Amino acid sequence: MLNILSTLAGGLGSLKRACTLNMALMGAQQASYVVAFFLLQTLMPDDGGGALSRTVWIGLLAGLAVAYCVLNLRYLLAAFTGAYAISSSLRLRLCTHLRGLSLAFFKARDTGELSASVIDDIKSMETVFGMYLFDLIACLAFPLLLGLIMLFFSWQITGVLLLSVICALPLMLLACRVTASQGHAYLKSRDDAFASLMDYVGGIRELKAADLTGLRYTPLYDRWKQYQRLSMKMEGQYGALSMAYSSTLDLGFLATMLAGLHLVGSGAASIPAFMFFLVAGCRFVEPMQQLGVVLPELRHGISAAQRLYGIMQTQPLPVHGHESAKGHAVEFENVSFDYGNGRVIHKVSFSMPEGSVTALVGHSGSGKSTLAHLLLRFWDVEEGRITLGGANIRAVKPEELYAHFSVVFQDVYLFDDTVCSNIRMARPEAAFEEVVEAARKARCHDFIEQLEHGYDTRIGEGGALLSGGEKQRISIARAILKNAPVVILDEATASLDPENELHIQEGLNSLLAGKTLLVIAHRLETIRNADAILVLEQGRICESGTHAALLDLKDGVYARLWRHQNTLKTWQLPSGGDSSPGTAGLTI
Repeated sequence: MLNILSTLAGGLGSLKRACTLNMALMGAQQASYVVAFFLLQTLMPDDGGGALSRTVWIGLLAGLAVAYCVLNLRYLLAAFTGAYAISSSLRLRLCTHLRGLSLAFFKARDTGELSASVIDDIKSMETVFGMYLFDLIACLAFPLLLGLIMLFFSWQITGVLLLSVICALPLMLLACRVTASQGHAYLKSRDDAFASLMDYVGGIRELKAADLTGLRYTPLYDRWKQYQRLSMKMEGQYGALSMAYSSTLDLGFLATMLAGLHLVGSGAASIPAFMFFLVAGCRFVEPMQQLGVVLPELRHGISAAQRLYGIMQTQPLPVHGHESAKGHAVEFENVSFDYGNGRVIHKVSFSMPEGSVTALVGHSGSGKSTLAHLLLRFWDVEEGRITLGGANIRAVKPEELYAHFSVVFQDVYLFDDTVCSNIRMARPEAAFEEVVEAARKARCHDFIEQLEHGYDTRIGEGGALLSGGEKQRISIARAILKNAPVVILDEATASLDPENELHIQEGLNSLLAGKTLLVIAHRLETIRNADAILVLEQGRICESGTHAALLDLKDGVYARLWRHQNTLKTWQLPSGGDSSPGTAGLTI
């Protein structure tokens, strides 16, 4: 467990420094009580003492109270600022670590789970580092030291107090077992509940259109109800045991005071000694009661720490060697790949000479996007290799590799930021004039200017304030601004109307001049001039050649796709309400 906490804290040194500082302050704070006990004793002299002496001692006692308050404040500041520093560092390290992980990691987890780890689990770690870790040490160390001092004054009174602790400890340990046994199920239920909520809100448009909001609400309600049941069960059991533990200690303290009064009455103990036990008993029971809160909460925090540690221990894609691309030609050599449930790419080999245009076509699920993702090293190939400029992409540093690519995905994601920031993310150091120029080439400058704040308009999560075509043009502007030597287009004009598509093609022509281009094509008309067209079927290249050469294969896959798309151009919606062909249909 120490290894997990030290890893999350940024190293054992950080954890030791935080613990040492806080324990020193806590020790000085608690030592003030012992000094106060002896000062109180001196205020009760047998001969009445002098007024000056009594005034001096009262002043010392007041000064001690001020010192205690200062030390207490310093302790709290050190604990919480240290915890926030550790947690903020952990968030940054976690986000940096996530950036280097393969897409396989993210495919295996939903957004709700990762969001809970980054937000809620780290918040739990703030509490662990800010309170419970140091409180645990104090709750164990301070009663032990104070108990030894109390034994010096009266072993009989101390024995009664220790007996109550022995009776209460099993209840506290049982509370810890409850939180430990149910902690992982509780966290899993919490993640499922948040994931279902995000899924529901994200798809609310489709649900409303299909009149399914009520039906989809049922599983959402069930998950949150399950989360509520587990929360109530765990908190109910823990609360009952915690109250029993605390009550046992309170009864033990009461029994201790009664035993002390009996000893004073019989002359076996002095009044100053009894006063010492009155104050020391409170200070003994207080951390022991706090221990009943700290330990179960710490066990809950440990569950969160283990989840975070599991993410931090997930290894990023390794860099095998130290190679650099010398040029921008791309080579696939006997590449095979599977997602873990069956091979989807089988022994694929092809070349993309520098400055050439290569198109990938095929039915949905044939492996087109997978090949593009492998080139970007979102996953590692299972067999074979991919080279860029003669360098194996597995031996090229990620930041160097991605600098060679501009990508326009079919499903564009824009961040909840300004239009300018979303375009500039392709090249953060770009001047505003360069951003505007890229937007002009992508034919999105005009609609950006019509937004409320122009380029400074925030566009919502996922670009919610923009249409599909507008989002895709923003994505194209990113690629134009980056101006990388290798460009991957995943049907970049799929969401555009014919007029804008013509303008975009003009902008893309200026972007693509001299670039190595990989196009994932759904509309075959857009790739007629490609240098090479690769036809994929079930993860294999079944045909390759130019547009004209592939059309010559009358029974080939590409020729059939071409004929089917030409047939679709004449398809019409029937007019009226009958099933017979109408003459006023709408041509698609």
